[in-house]
Amino acid sequence: IEDLRWAASVVASRAFDSSAVGVALVPFADALNHSSASPHTRMDDRGQILTFHLERTVSEGEEILNCYGHHGNTQWLLNGGFVDRSNPFEDVVVTPADVVSCTLAHLRENRELQVRCLAPSDERGSSIADGRDNRELVQDRTLGVEEREVCERNACEAQDDDGQEHQEEAEEEEEEDEEGSTALNGAVCARLSFLQEVGLIGDHTFSISSVDLLPDGLATIVLVLSMARREFAGYRSRSDHVIDLASEDVDADLLQCLYTVLLRLVTALEQKFKTSLEEDLQLLASLHEYLEEPVVMGTTPKRRRDGDELATPFLPPGVRPENLHNVLLLRVGQKRVLQELRRHCEECFLSGDEDEGEEEGGAARDVTAGDKK
Repeated sequence: IEDLRWAASVVASRAFDSSAVGVALVPFADALNHSSASPHTRMDDRGQILTFHLERTVSEGEEILNCYGHHGNTQWLLNGGFVDRSNPFEDVVVTPADVVSCTLAHLRENRELQVRCLAPSDERGSSIADGRDNRELVQDRTLGVEEREVCERNACEAQDDDGQEHQEEAEEEEEEDEEGSTALNGAVCARLSFLQEVGLIGDHTFSISSVDLLPDGLATIVLVLSMARREFAGYRSRSDHVIDLASEDVDADLLQCLYTVLLRLVTALEQKFKTSLEEDLQLLASLHEYLEEPVVMGTTPKRRRDGDELATPFLPPGVRPENLHNVLLLRVGQKRVLQELRRHCEECFLSGDEDEGEEEGGAARDVTAGDKK
């Protein structure tokens, strides 16, 4: 097992992509450290040969840096064991399962949304409950005793009939709920199947970052699961099945549903962390106190020792301070990204209230277009 872990770690942290063999271990080339901001060279895949050419001048004694690719720090930390401090953004990895789970949870709690999804193609659907109150107590002081007894007896009989009617209505509603749940499950399964067919649901993940707070693929899953039947029929006939929020008009009700699900998703992702942002910042500040010098972007923090003992009593056993530092940097960045997404969603709700009556979809374009740089 230990040998397998070692081999997997070596391949994950050092292998290069190759069009000839898939992945390849390339001695010497894997000794070059990564930089996304100012690399000296990049790999050129030529099949059986991988070449490296300098893209800028190397000063005497300067470390030669390679660019491994443009990815978020989540991948670099998990696969390479480092964090690129010159990276312009942090990212939060979201699986399609996370998105589907939050969307379905909202769908099952929202009766109006269920009606919308199951409505015939030519209408949104409406639910009107007709009821009448047969329990009227007639008390007329001018009535005689016999007349009053007749009225009271009729009122009791009407009450019994009314109770029977309510019981029957309750049973009918229960049956309708079961039928509706079955129909809803069928509609959801059909849409999930289609999303898998067009490749929006699969083994891939979505990356939420300050550069792209709302990936179109993620938003498309929420919208497809929430749209009315007529809208889904139109969506199926599209040639491009990724909905571009920055350029397409989206129904206001769908946008409200999207923002609500996103807020639920942010909460679910935040709950995966065992610490708060404030706690991470405090721990990061404590760690900096034990570093020999302040951390500079693009450099590796140095450890300060008191004799032979590392003066970091808050470190878990076996954890290097450099590794903890990288984890905290990534975690703080991820939590700030989630806070930014939450703020934008809440602003969309406020914008929708203030701009009621304006063109539908405008609020979505303001947010998504502004964040896709």
